[in-house]
Amino acid sequence: MALAQLLQHRRPVDEDVAERLAETEAQIADLDRQERNALLIAARSREADPQTLDDVLREIKGSRAALEGYKHKLKEMLAVGDALERELAGVASRLRELRDLMDEAGFAERRRAVLELVKSIEVASPVIAGQGKPVVTVTYRFSEPAEPQWGIDPSPLLETARVPVRLLRRPRA
Repeated sequence: MALAQLLQHRRPVDEDVAERLAETEAQIADLDRQERNALLIAARSREADPQTLDDVLREIKGSRAALEGYKHKLKEMLAVGDALERELAGVASRLRELRDLMDEAGFAERRRAVLELVKSIEVASPVIAGQGKPVVTVTYRFSEPAEPQWGIDPSPLLETARVPVRLLRRPRA
């Protein structure tokens, strides 16, 4: 679900970044053309001022350096999105494997798995609008357990994730 949402929301962002990247590369190519033309004009002209040529070339090189930096940042944005997508796909795959194993497991194995996967469960009752509302926060353990279970290598699961879970009560009739 989270992976599908990421892909759905990422597509327009990636398209926008790719469009800006193409525009940036076109601007860099245009600056390269301007630099070649300035050098060609200076080489053909006997009256060209060397200081003016240096100023023009310095401005072109400065603009090109700024565009190259921007291009690098755009490529980093795409790479970060790709890395997040790969990470979420890996987590989703591992969770599917665990779910399949859990479906086949008995009660004792399921209990042991929950103890390995859940780091803590906290229940709080903050008062909201004059009424106590139960809030449950589950902290999942995505790090290597003491003993690997079911033959799955848990080392790629690196951190813990805190997921607030709100308990909903049925309205009183």
